[in-house]
Amino acid sequence: MAVIPDIPDIPDIPGDPGIPGNPGIPGNPGNPRIVSVEGNIGAGKSTLLAALAEVSGVEVVPEPIEEWCRPSLPDGSSMLQAYYADQSRNALSFQMFAMLTRARQLRALVGGGCAARQGVVFTERNSWSDHELFGRPMHDSGLLSEADWFVYTAWFDAITADRGGLLGLPRPCGIVYLASSPETCAARVSGRARQGEGSIDRDYLGMLHSAHVRYIERQSALGTPVFAVDADAQRGDPESLARTARDIVQWARTLAV
Repeated sequence: MAVIPDIPDIPDIPGDPGIPGNPGIPGNPGNPRIVSVEGNIGAGKSTLLAALAEVSGVEVVPEPIEEWCRPSLPDGSSMLQAYYADQSRNALSFQMFAMLTRARQLRALVGGGCAARQGVVFTERNSWSDHELFGRPMHDSGLLSEADWFVYTAWFDAITADRGGLLGLPRPCGIVYLASSPETCAARVSGRARQGEGSIDRDYLGMLHSAHVRYIERQSALGTPVFAVDADAQRGDPESLARTARDIVQWARTLAV
């Protein structure tokens, strides 16, 4: 279990009740336990999801990275490439597309596409964390203008509303957090050479690291169950990773739906 460093107090965000376990927040009756795997770029989320997929009664839902990397623009580039090539110009477009593809994934899951109906589903991030870990820092850094942020948040609220939302998406009932240093993440990102990630630098990963720590601290304070993993110590040790995956699944099966 990783020790999450202390951070300054974070002011309440109007209209942000957390994930589960708070008054007035409905559960996910009829749905499987949905647990979100969170962590910085390069923290090892895909590696952990592969290990979790080996455990009986588990389904994993990776990020829709294939859609983000598909050459769908007129010049043959992908949305992810367009974002990293010109973040100030394409931040809103990419965040809206990411929100759409994540929501479509989760809607398909709760609409009957889930094999683990009585088990556990692990998703690679989710719409709520995407809003706080990527959308909000983009706004705070100036990548999203006030008008961009207004439109993005309006769509986010409409899609994810607990009551009367456009898609009726269930919130995750817990979080697995892969705690990894920006330095480790930078080395892994460089080593895997994934499409569109060539421009990711140490400063960007440092910003995302701070956003993750704040998000996990806040969700934990709001009562969201969090399973923290020292991701720096997990890499390259298959037996330890498999053991961690089993421990996570055992913990997830105790969560309230």
